[in-house]
Amino acid sequence: HISSGVFLLKASVRELRECVGSELLTEPEQLAAAHELIDRGRAEVVVVSLGSQGALLATRHASHRFSSIPMTAVSGVGAGDAMVAAI
Repeated sequence: HISSGVFLLKASVRELRECVGSELLTEPEQLAAAHELIDRGRAEVVVVSLGSQGALLATRHASHRFSSIPMTAVSGVGAGDAMVAAI
């Protein structure tokens, strides 16, 4: 759990659920949870990885959905690390 503020928080939907204690079944719920963490001072920027569905980016003033690039994945190992490195 996040107890103090960080600049960037990258979480999967499962990790975001754990942070806010809600199911987060829809994209609007996921964005609301990301903004909740920002409003509580836990992070300035929240990126939510959605696997093959792309990612969500939330800041205090905006949010955006990024689509993934269609491809055949050999393995998902390290995908989150690669995402953070690209950011």
